[in-house]
Amino acid sequence: MARPKSYKISLTDAEFKMLKFVMYKKKTIKTVWSRCQIIIVLDEAHGKILTHEQSAKTNCVCMFTVTNTVKLYSEKGIEGITSLNCNVNFD
Repeated sequence: MARPKSYKISLTDAEFKMLKFVMYKKKTIKTVWSRCQIIIVLDEAHGKILTHEQSAKTNCVCMFTVTNTVKLYSEKGIEGITSLNCNVNFD
């Protein structure tokens, strides 16, 4: 028996447009682009709804990335996805 989803993703139209805008900026890095794409694919309000496994395959990432992105979205929202929290010692 499958476990029920603990995180549901339902984007508003403004959030959906913001993610699309961030994805198609020229200076968006791959990590942020992947996070945006994962959330858009898993969104229940717009488009088709995929499972986490299907999302991982279509975005060419591992399941760990998908689950971490969904968790980050549920805790911090859009701002958590579109920003990177790098260590100050990171070059």
